[in-house]
Amino acid sequence: EGWTRVSAPGCCEFQIPPTMELQGQPLRSLNDAFRGSVLRVTDAADRIVAQQAGLNAQVPQAQRQYVRFIVETRLGSRGDFPRIGQPLEVSAEEIAEFDADVRKTLAAEASQIVAKGMEMTVGNWEKARVTRINGMDCMLVGYTRSANGAPPARVRMYTFFNDDRTHLVTASYRVEQSELWAADLDRWSKTLTFHRR
Repeated sequence: EGWTRVSAPGCCEFQIPPTMELQGQPLRSLNDAFRGSVLRVTDAADRIVAQQAGLNAQVPQAQRQYVRFIVETRLGSRGDFPRIGQPLEVSAEEIAEFDADVRKTLAAEASQIVAKGMEMTVGNWEKARVTRINGMDCMLVGYTRSANGAPPARVRMYTFFNDDRTHLVTASYRVEQSELWAADLDRWSKTLTFHRR
């Protein structure tokens, strides 16, 4: 009831609850500037961010909450990856290698943030595993993250493979606000579909 359909042409579709909104300007510009100057990442137009409703307007209650659903697409070449919807057949060694790569990437990001005089810690690591979301196999990694003294957030990163690209879906919310967001995360994942390549 009241959920909004989000469609990214040529990429994906999903729904967000009425308690969330798509990130707009100027917040998006500030976020992009942070990612560029601190993480040295340049966002492409195909990065979609959903956040707690009211944050775009800087509503005080929204500023005390934290939730993000982020969908990013990274391009490769035709045939680099399995097609979306196909069973993901990977060995235990490949899963362990994927897990190590994700941890290495997060450690590098944390180092960049600390080098800029901020704080970031990653803990409660849930090792990578294959899971199925809405009929699509993906790799899932979970962990908690704290930044700049903020309460810890629970993070789940899903990597979907789609022929010539990967779709990275990150869902996060503050652990202390689980009652606000955990059920929405479960329902949101059931609305997610990617366009087959």
